[in-house]
Amino acid sequence: MKNRRKGRECALQIMYEIEVLAQHKTSPKQNPQKSLETISKNIINKAIKDTFANFKKPAEIFKQSSTLIIGTLNNIKQIDNIIQKHSLKWRLERILKVDRNILRLASYELFFSPNLSIGIIINEAIEIARKFSSEKSASFVNGILDAISKDARKNISNKKSTI
Repeated sequence: MKNRRKGRECALQIMYEIEVLAQHKTSPKQNPQKSLETISKNIINKAIKDTFANFKKPAEIFKQSSTLIIGTLNNIKQIDNIIQKHSLKWRLERILKVDRNILRLASYELFFSPNLSIGIIINEAIEIARKFSSEKSASFVNGILDAISKDARKNISNKKSTI
């Protein structure tokens, strides 16, 4: 469990770095989703490898973080649309980068990791928001992920009923 949190924290830090690199390589006015859609796989892989080379994390955390990052980025358009749908008064580009990436990673887990508990995913995201952002961010993340989790439950139920 402790390693899973560390994996999520590493994933957040790397996602933040990737988003900064992506925005640096594109127009500053381009929305965050578009800049992430255009970043090369080489830059993504280099960011992941460099982080783990410099910070000497265990292989288990490397694997978990890498899977989470790549899965999130492979589904970024769908994930960002879901976040936008549930952040009623906030445009995606107005959400702080840290909070936006916490929401992205947790949304990926909610929709694509059906074996993980929804409550644990949300709680982990809240705790990571408290650590890397603020108490207000933790509440914001909680509210949006709670709404997103309802869609995730429906999505998971629909997949099970078609099997």
